[in-house]
Parts: sequence; C-alpha cells; structure tokens
Amino acid sequence: MKYTIQLDDEQQYLRLLQLAQALGMGATIPVTPLSDEERQHHLRIVAKGGSGVSITDPVTWQRELRADRPLPGRD
Repeated sequence: MKYTIQLDDEQQYLRLLQLAQALGMGATIPVTPLSDEERQHHLRIVAKGGSGVSITDPVTWQRELRADRPLPGRD
C-alpha cells in the first residue's frame, strides 16, 4: 500500500521520516520546492517545445537514452 501525507511543518515531516525508517518502512526524501524564478525558467523551456532538430541520429539517441537494466529472473 502507498499513502501520501502532506505536512506543513518540516520538523513534523523529519520526525515522521525517522519513525518510518525505524520501523523499516520505505519513505521518500523531501523535494525542495522551486523558487518562482526557477519555476518560470522551466515553464519557458517547456513552452518552447521540442522539435527534435538537435537529434542528429535518432537511432543512436534512442540507444543512449534506453540504458540496460537488470530484469527479474535473468542474469
């Protein structure tokens, strides 16, 4: 099961994270929120879109993008 908990107090989150780790439960590391300036920068990049012009060899690009990963039950 997965649950999402939203806490406004960072200290409460850190204490809850310590408790989860002590109980052997999986917990995620907090993500630092972006500043308004950083958010606007990323939104401008997304708004530009991607034409794919920068990819000169699509086959090579795709091979580099898809890293091999271990599959369950295979060596």
